[in-house]
Amino acid sequence: MRKSGKLGILAEMIILTAILLFTALPASAKADKAVSCLFIGNSVSYYNNMPEMYGKIVSEATGKNVTVTTLMAAGKQLHDFSFNVGAVVHSKGNFRKLNKNELYYMDRSTFNKKLFNAYKKVLLDKNGKVRHYDYIILQDHGRQHSYEYSRLGALNLVRLLADKETTVVLFMPNYHVTPEKDLDIQKKRQNKDDKIAGRIVKDLKSSGLKYKAVAAAYSGKAFFNYFYAYGFHYASRLSPKDYKLYKDSGEYLSDLVVDDEMHSTQLGAYLHAATIYSAVYKKSAADTVKAYQAETTFKVPVLHRYAKGRNYAMENGPFRNKKILKKICYIADQTQNKGMDFTSRGQAKQWNGLR
Repeated sequence: MRKSGKLGILAEMIILTAILLFTALPASAKADKAVSCLFIGNSVSYYNNMPEMYGKIVSEATGKNVTVTTLMAAGKQLHDFSFNVGAVVHSKGNFRKLNKNELYYMDRSTFNKKLFNAYKKVLLDKNGKVRHYDYIILQDHGRQHSYEYSRLGALNLVRLLADKETTVVLFMPNYHVTPEKDLDIQKKRQNKDDKIAGRIVKDLKSSGLKYKAVAAAYSGKAFFNYFYAYGFHYASRLSPKDYKLYKDSGEYLSDLVVDDEMHSTQLGAYLHAATIYSAVYKKSAADTVKAYQAETTFKVPVLHRYAKGRNYAMENGPFRNKKILKKICYIADQTQNKGMDFTSRGQAKQWNGLR
């Protein structure tokens, strides 16, 4: 995340607690076909409504009603969330019982009653007990990782929120992607973050904490595999009219990230969602493409000074091309489950089924 002034800091302190509900089945669908997902992360996750994209993919693939709940704030990392989640859970939703001397209440200047109640709505039921979620997807920063902070944040959140029927997914997004910089150097930085994710998964497996299963979704690696395969720009896949729109906007370094080099376009968000799906279900999301309807605008549900109101290039570009969506699903699945890890364009050209 970029550094910001006082107004930006205030904006980044505002937490998002939104419940996104949609159903791919009739209202008469059986209750036992419901799947609940909780996403915890920052703007890397909520840009372009990525959690909702994931829910749509799962709903179409499984035929189940999918509920997607998000707990997100700009610039926050997992260990930041764990303090406030701990405060809500330990107090059983009673704001007056907070112990202000406890470590988990260290950001008391911003964790007021209104914010506390927003957390409470997402985390606790009416009896003050932790809500059950079938899947908890945890997203750390995506850059400048600290193993210890990431590890403590992930383990604490699993300890506080998971139960024996919960599948935990550690979502590893992309590092900064800048065409002017050497792609191989950026890939090495991404690999460091991915190794941290692998270590945390091992830590969770040996922790003795209650959960059903744990996996890491390496969408950052999928991003770089995409760049080695197709390059940074998508001009060759656009009509002359759409290419002019892309060129005139001057906002996109690639078709996966916006001009801040980090946050995803609609296509990038779709790659995130498809990779998480492949991590959870061990298969490609390609079969869901036929029913997927691209959003023409994206809603940023938390105040964020760098958010854009419309995503024009993606709106008129390849996101509506189902062949490209299937390629995205292929790269996501091959990265996650088949060992795709390019270090050169030559490797990308030789990969079976890529083109």
